Amino acid sequence: MWKQIKLLTGVELRGAFGFNEARYGKDPKKKRRAILLSISFVIIALAILFYIAVMTAGLAAIGMAKAVPAFLCMIISVIILFFTIFKASGIIFNMQTYEKVIVLPVKPAVIVISRFLTVYIFNVLMSLLVLLPGTIVYGIFVKPSFGFYLAMCAGTFLIPLLPITIATALGALVSAVSSRMKHKNFFSIVLSFVVVIGIILGSSLLSAQSKNITDSQVAAFSTTVFEQIGKIYPPAILFSNGAVNGNIGDYLLFAGISILVFALFVLLVQRTFVSICTALNAHIAKRNYVMKEQMQSSPLKALYQKELKRYFSSSIYVLNSSIGYIMMVIGAVAVFAAAGKMVNASVQIQLALAVLLGLVASISPTTTSSISIEGKQWWIVKSLPLTAKTVYDSKLLVNMTIALPCYVITEILLCFPLHLSAENRLWMLVIPLLYILFSAVMGLTINIKMPNFSWDSEATAVKQSGAVLVTMLLGFVAAGVPAGLLFLLPVGTWGLIMATTAVVLAALTILLYRVNNKVALKTIN
Repeated sequence: MWKQIKLLTGVELRGAFGFNEARYGKDPKKKRRAILLSISFVIIALAILFYIAVMTAGLAAIGMAKAVPAFLCMIISVIILFFTIFKASGIIFNMQTYEKVIVLPVKPAVIVISRFLTVYIFNVLMSLLVLLPGTIVYGIFVKPSFGFYLAMCAGTFLIPLLPITIATALGALVSAVSSRMKHKNFFSIVLSFVVVIGIILGSSLLSAQSKNITDSQVAAFSTTVFEQIGKIYPPAILFSNGAVNGNIGDYLLFAGISILVFALFVLLVQRTFVSICTALNAHIAKRNYVMKEQMQSSPLKALYQKELKRYFSSSIYVLNSSIGYIMMVIGAVAVFAAAGKMVNASVQIQLALAVLLGLVASISPTTTSSISIEGKQWWIVKSLPLTAKTVYDSKLLVNMTIALPCYVITEILLCFPLHLSAENRLWMLVIPLLYILFSAVMGLTINIKMPNFSWDSEATAVKQSGAVLVTMLLGFVAAGVPAGLLFLLPVGTWGLIMATTAVVLAALTILLYRVNNKVALKTIN
């Protein structure tokens, strides 16, 4: 049995990273894509390592070293909750891939366990990326005992268990509730957004409450943070007590709860897997279908409507590609709520805020997977008597349909409460808009170069493809460079930095748009 679990898990992991195509395929393009994807993973991993190391050093430097292990545990849990909740129905409860595998001489329990193991391995890697730099930096500052390092090593494997269980249960619950409704996708999207926004607001509670602490209370700050983490996620305190204070009882309790809850959940899913999948994939049939009058419209409008329906037919596609825009609005609401404190924000902060909005908007445009999401039906699009420009424009229009309302709301919330000069108000309006346009066109360019039509689950095309990772990485670079220059160069150059950023973004957007329109549909495979 273990041999079959190992085999299926290996197939899932190699398929997710595209290693099989790179190793056994004869297409040099796919080999290059796999190499580019690997490089992207390495760069993102290095960025996470650097960020966690700097954050840990900062906490230790201001006397908050005691709270570091609990803080790291909570960060890992939030990340896993955020990224795993959408995989529940797409990967673990995917009935289509189950039916393909069940015809093989393997037991259903093997399939279920291998899927959980695949998700678990992904999240252990994420746990390692957070705990490794945090442990090293903590060790340099505090010089703990050998037991601390043992506890952190074990924590790499223990911490993901509870968040995976919670995220999978929430994801399945959202899918189950929405599947019983007539407008399944709509309610699935709304419920998922409620859960995600709840996670974001919950994880922000700590920092929001910490703002009330004055400089004179720095000595007690660590204790306060520790208590707040305990209120938000109690298992983190048990883990921290075991790692920092050597409290073996608390650590064993943390380990026991994590292992027991995860094992019971896997056992429950294993025994009821088919029933759960059937319930999650149930559909409400529409009655009394009546053929309505057929409408004629231009090719672009018809394609745009088709793209928009396709977009909203996939809740995982909507959630992953619009979360950046939703975060942009949430950030604007937070600034609006704190308008009294932000009125006198420095010019440097105001300009950085404009770039930050652009960064958030660049995280995941819809276009970065709009080609891949066609899947095995891409040949239908290629066979239509349409120009490539019409097809690409329809995909860009869908992105603008999602992005522009969020952009308008954000600008209304930001421009009025903040006392901006005319020049800064211009940058606050122009820079985020240019980032939205640039990221949409850039995402389409990358997806044209790195399509993935061989997916079994939409989650693979939307969340795990190389195009998504490369777009996200380039978005960070595009926003990180001007943001870094704003903090490094003197005040006299800030206007020039913003103007240069605007010109470069506009020029790159036009250039990539023209390049895209020259790529024939038949060459995209």
